[in-house]
Amino acid sequence: MLIAPRFGPLCIRCTVTCTGGNVKVGQTGMQLPSTGDSLLDRPPPEVQRCAFPLSGPNFPTCTDHLMSTTEQPVQVEATRANERHEIVRLEVQTVQSIARGGWSQVTLVDAKWGSGPNVVVQRLVRKRARQPVAFKHRELEVHQDLKHPNIVKVEGWWYEMAADHEAEHGENVRYLNLLLSPYCPQTLNDVKGELSERLLLLFAQQLFGALEYLHAPERSVAHRDLKAENILIRITAEAEGQGHLQMYLCDFGCAKRILPTEQNGVEVGEPKTRAPEMLRQSGFGTYTTAVDIYAAGLLLFYALLGRDLVPARPNQQEQLLEYERVFGHAKTASEIISLIESESARDARPTPSQSVLQLLADVLTPDVNARPEAQELVRRLKGL
Repeated sequence: MLIAPRFGPLCIRCTVTCTGGNVKVGQTGMQLPSTGDSLLDRPPPEVQRCAFPLSGPNFPTCTDHLMSTTEQPVQVEATRANERHEIVRLEVQTVQSIARGGWSQVTLVDAKWGSGPNVVVQRLVRKRARQPVAFKHRELEVHQDLKHPNIVKVEGWWYEMAADHEAEHGENVRYLNLLLSPYCPQTLNDVKGELSERLLLLFAQQLFGALEYLHAPERSVAHRDLKAENILIRITAEAEGQGHLQMYLCDFGCAKRILPTEQNGVEVGEPKTRAPEMLRQSGFGTYTTAVDIYAAGLLLFYALLGRDLVPARPNQQEQLLEYERVFGHAKTASEIISLIESESARDARPTPSQSVLQLLADVLTPDVNARPEAQELVRRLKGL
């Protein structure tokens, strides 16, 4: 039996008995204190291999597991994401591979800056060499200066040359490596359909808080790829016996500063996450950061019922047809509320509260001008 500390977040990496806390490791899973939130009664699959307590989001309280892989540490000259953008020696050691996407691969690493004593658990995102250079540079330019409690932070970055067989047309190409924190093993996929309404509304408040920050006039950044895989989730138990949720928005590969005077690509991100004003255009078109508000509404529905409101289709045209099939004549708030109620009944789920129904109806409206801004949504959610 694997017994977790009474409170606090968990590291999912250690496979030995931790001397930094009262933790035992086994094969049968983890027991957390029972609370009103069903999610806390069982761990995600990743957690079953470890119960290593952290003193904060990044720093372990014991060092039994550090530098425990068979791979040797690698030293690189990296740019640190601070005001001076100083070049610092960075030592990284791969712990395990986490995920692989179309243009990137994500790895868990132990990272140590310079001669500092702390080894930090972080995510290393390696942008593949064949991704267009402009996209890699734009992601770094957009993401490096973002500082928000619900957005994954860039700690540093460096480039490396690709192997000869990866070069294109005889030209040298480079990988972009992004070191990100904090490390969080769960995504929205791990908690879909299991959040209590209290945690769902807390998730919504944090999600729209991150979008409020991105959409502010001085940034005007649209994420354009809001999907479950890009929402990191951490749920911990608190002293009062209730669960606390912390979310982090990640992957800014599709993010872009949206200017009203220029056209932008409409076929970015996955088709199922695109707002109707994007689906009804092809190639390049005009839209605003409101596309993120609609996509966030789809994420809230996904978190609520554990499935997509509009099933995924492989291309723009088919996705538009699917959108029209699902929404049909549901254009007004009351019609969208009726749609969500019928979808809940179809899954034999309890009818969501009026607060949740109204929130979903407002953000999923096809009328861009009627779709509320993130700032207004955060203010509303804080009042619930």
